[in-house]
Amino acid sequence: MSKRKTNLSLVGHAMARLGTGYVYGTYGHVLTESLLAGKQKQYPLKILPYLSFIRATWLGKPVQDCVGLIKGHYWTNDDGKIVYKLDGLPDVSANGLHNTAVEKGPVAALPEIKGLIVWKRGHVGVYIGQGEVIEAHGTKSGVIKTRLTSTVNDTGWKEWFKCPFIDYVTARTETYVVRKGDSLWSIARALLGDGRRYLELAKLNGIAAPYTIHTGQVLSIEGERLYTVRTGDSPWRIAQQLLGDGRRYQEIIELNGLKEPYTIHTGQILRIPKE
Repeated sequence: MSKRKTNLSLVGHAMARLGTGYVYGTYGHVLTESLLAGKQKQYPLKILPYLSFIRATWLGKPVQDCVGLIKGHYWTNDDGKIVYKLDGLPDVSANGLHNTAVEKGPVAALPEIKGLIVWKRGHVGVYIGQGEVIEAHGTKSGVIKTRLTSTVNDTGWKEWFKCPFIDYVTARTETYVVRKGDSLWSIARALLGDGRRYLELAKLNGIAAPYTIHTGQVLSIEGERLYTVRTGDSPWRIAQQLLGDGRRYQEIIELNGLKEPYTIHTGQILRIPKE
């Protein structure tokens, strides 16, 4: 079973998809002639009027429709591959996704929560915060960013809702959206000053060896206080240095599940209590 997605990872996914294409009935794969032929057969009235434009504009690029932008994220496995109905998560329309949701309300009362879905009949988008929405708008527009209350692109959002197939979490102090070509090493080097601290990022974000990350993934950078054990360290010494009182070593032991005789080793990453 793949790691369940969150509202924050959905926002990262949507941001990474800006500028990519729209083809009705798709959910994130790169458009090939074979895929296009299949969708043309499946949805002729949605594809045929735009066939020349689609070929000229979107071939060789990732494509999705409005709800496909969301399904393509919750169907993405831990290796970054899109798997149809991953973990049994359903294939629904924009209206079907809205109807499945339990928590919803009018757009006028939309709470400031990143990753909410905004809806009007037959169309959905992803609210990314500060009054902005990312949506797979249409064949000739692709994936664009608009204002929540904008009428420029005839969105006319009516309601917001929480996608029932992801978890909604509180944003951590700092996050980073993975870009093409990134690795945990390069991110650690850029943001933490030392590529060797990639293991801290891996542990913090629940990423196991071989430490694969994918474009659009949202990583927490400082959700917890972490410490890499150095030669000569002991829980007491770390508590004295970081917490100002060696007697607080018991907190470090409990937080990290250490057993007597509380042995730690160089390079080990420990969770440290907040001040």
